[in-house]
Amino acid sequence: MNSFAWDKFRKQQATEREQLQRLLSGIHGLLARCLTTASTEIELSALAALLHSFYTGVENIFKRVAVELDSASVLLSAEGTTDPNGNSVRATWWIYPEAGNISGATLTATNGLRTEIHLPQIKKTGKLHVILQVEDDGEPPLFAYRRAIIEVGP
Repeated sequence: MNSFAWDKFRKQQATEREQLQRLLSGIHGLLARCLTTASTEIELSALAALLHSFYTGVENIFKRVAVELDSASVLLSAEGTTDPNGNSVRATWWIYPEAGNISGATLTATNGLRTEIHLPQIKKTGKLHVILQVEDDGEPPLFAYRRAIIEVGP
């Protein structure tokens, strides 16, 4: 999950928690009243509705977490990469499928200093190999390679 998506996710979860806290306040007040006095059918129905809303809110949080975990992604960055001679550099990314045992992963960009890997749901632990090739614009052009080996579990 990239930083923008993570911030959005955190804000959504904070909003859900605030709403749950408000529901809990209502539940505690009504529950205390129902325990100390004879409750009417309307009060018990209201308490049941508040409890249902609370548990639905908790379930929504778990669903959002599950969606984020199911659509896992990894941000890779070569930012800060420079050529010692001052030449400009071009970065290319690719997945090296023959070296790993995870299929279905994709890159959001194959050119540029940043890419994000979207990982599929898997049933057993495996490895994914991603190659970064950096080329300068000198004469002759020089290349450097780096490999990221990412272990992914279910």
